[in-house]
Amino acid sequence: MPFIDFASPDKLSLISALLLGLMGSVHCVGMCGGMAGALSLPLSAAKLSSRKKILIQFCFGVGRVFGYALAGYLAGSFSWLLLKMTGSGFAVALRITAGVLMIFLGLFLARWWHGLGKIEQLGDRLWQKISPAIKKLTPADTISKALSVGLLWGWLPCGMVYSMLVFSMASGSGIQGAGIMLMFGLGTVPAVMGLGMVADKAMNLLQHKYAKNIFGSMIIFFGAWTIWGAIGASLHHGHG
Repeated sequence: MPFIDFASPDKLSLISALLLGLMGSVHCVGMCGGMAGALSLPLSAAKLSSRKKILIQFCFGVGRVFGYALAGYLAGSFSWLLLKMTGSGFAVALRITAGVLMIFLGLFLARWWHGLGKIEQLGDRLWQKISPAIKKLTPADTISKALSVGLLWGWLPCGMVYSMLVFSMASGSGIQGAGIMLMFGLGTVPAVMGLGMVADKAMNLLQHKYAKNIFGSMIIFFGAWTIWGAIGASLHHGHG
């Protein structure tokens, strides 16, 4: 498998998903940074050891990434069922949709177009039902609470996550969908959780205008490549 293969989303490598998470970290800081701060603030007043606070912060991240993986598994399993019922035509449609969303994501990250925010609004109703549960678990001063809050946090409305979920669906496999979302989530961890000096320097680089333009352009290219690959595969099967 190539190091990066976006020509066919069902061959999307785990390393590629990780890189997308890293490249999209600029967006993650804006979307999840506030949530991370809101969860961390009550811990500062809690009577816990520094070691316990660090462990709880780690559990927030573990829960969030596992929430992404669970969503990827559900998306991949759902598409597997639909593919069995509808055939390859549905797979091509999913791949094209994934490519279009990836182009939208690249435009958004480069600050050339902000329409992706409207897509994020689609998940507001679900989030309104989930967020009260987070409030009940706050302050998350135990490991079990921290894992639960992190799991719910993974469902925060995010156009970038939605784009990756479509890729997970295009994989046509629950396991592969979970793997894609798992690696994507790991790629966002340094930005969201602020892991040390190296992460801070990386985030400063990612926040630079030219870095946003470069990463946005790369994601747009990957999206266009995905669409081209899907159309090419469809024509190939049609001739066959």
